[in-house]
Amino acid sequence: MEIVLRTNKEELKKKFGRLKSRADVADLLEVSDHFLCKILYGVKERRKYRIFEIQKKSSKTRQISAPPKNIAILQSKLNTILSLVYEPKPCVHGFAEGRNILSNAQHHTKRRHVVNIDLKDFFPSIYLGRVKGALMSKPFCVGRIAAEVISQICCRDDGILPQGGATSPIISNIICRSLDNDLMSFARKNRCKYTRYADDITLSTSSFRLPTAVGKVENGNLILSDTLVLIVEKHKFIINPKKVRYTPPFLRQDVTGLIVNEFPNVRRSYVREVLGALHAWEKHGYRAANKRYMSHFRLRGQAGLDLENVLRGKISFIRMILGDNSPIFRKLARKYNGLASNKIAIIQIEETDPYPLRGGNTRIQMWNRWFNRYKAAIFFIETTNSKGDKSAGTAFYIGNNLFATAGHNLEYGKPIFYFGDSPKAVDTFTEYNKKSTDIGLIRNMGEILGSELD
Repeated sequence: MEIVLRTNKEELKKKFGRLKSRADVADLLEVSDHFLCKILYGVKERRKYRIFEIQKKSSKTRQISAPPKNIAILQSKLNTILSLVYEPKPCVHGFAEGRNILSNAQHHTKRRHVVNIDLKDFFPSIYLGRVKGALMSKPFCVGRIAAEVISQICCRDDGILPQGGATSPIISNIICRSLDNDLMSFARKNRCKYTRYADDITLSTSSFRLPTAVGKVENGNLILSDTLVLIVEKHKFIINPKKVRYTPPFLRQDVTGLIVNEFPNVRRSYVREVLGALHAWEKHGYRAANKRYMSHFRLRGQAGLDLENVLRGKISFIRMILGDNSPIFRKLARKYNGLASNKIAIIQIEETDPYPLRGGNTRIQMWNRWFNRYKAAIFFIETTNSKGDKSAGTAFYIGNNLFATAGHNLEYGKPIFYFGDSPKAVDTFTEYNKKSTDIGLIRNMGEILGSELD
């Protein structure tokens, strides 16, 4: 639920910086002080949270506390305002605009050691007093009474931050500011990278050995160091020992559900599930596939969900992780479009920007800069032998009238370079050994290219 505030963003930030009393908070949220007082203290509305459970992938359940309507409206307004005054730290990727599990995973690709840590009872361990203290401290400096009122809006009547409240995600990030500072400092000292996605903490390093300050591995299990445990406990959080994972480079490294050994990637089992559902839809019809796979995805009975919408969401997720050019995404999208009424738009490959990384565009700016700088030295070649067999490839000008290409591009005979419409043959000097280095050198091209090489 998102409620639009009438006050402009700059004025909202100024009002937040001047918060002292309950009346100030009411004015900020564009409600009367009487209404705010009635909601918080009069009809005990804070006791009317709807408690229910949703099933997790592990077959366990997660408890959700959904606020009553009036509190939900206040939380939605407050969430908009807090988003204006709170700037998440670089290590924070959960509940931060423009960041997600992909941006989180990208920090830990191609790392030698990956450590995953889960904070136990994350939201329930954040209570009203902690929220109030965080709002009163820098950089917010909210007055004591106003901070208490905001805390009461955000927390249940028992003082616990509810998992399901609109403000809970951003409040949890605010509470974790000091924890993030200490863990970022710890990571820098030990040549590690640190990120946090809600209650999921990830540390990774490319060092030959896992730093002892992080922990030690015994029989394949990681025992965290006292230093690291004390940093977390200092900030009133507890590490869940059952969810501490260490992964060396020769095993599948997982960060917030994505595989990061080479590049951020989805699990094969995830793709197989989508393919299986599409195949069942095609072979057995939509009704039978919907009945089977909604149970398989543990989504049966949830309002507004059916197999078509679920598959569309899953394929869109694969697209987000792997990109528009991914053969996996394009195969799934084409199969889905052949069955569904609401098609997924597939961008033509030639319409997308080329980049050398699979699954992301983290270095697309660097790639475009490199390509624009060197594209004048990149040439297409084609060779033809006496039998008419052809081979094609790319050559790069490396100076002194020398061009480099793959040796196997030259095994058929002299290369033919295309400049304009007329092909011209040149002399070649080739160093080619299939068993070792696959390098071919081409020389004496200056007279053909002329001033283009200058």
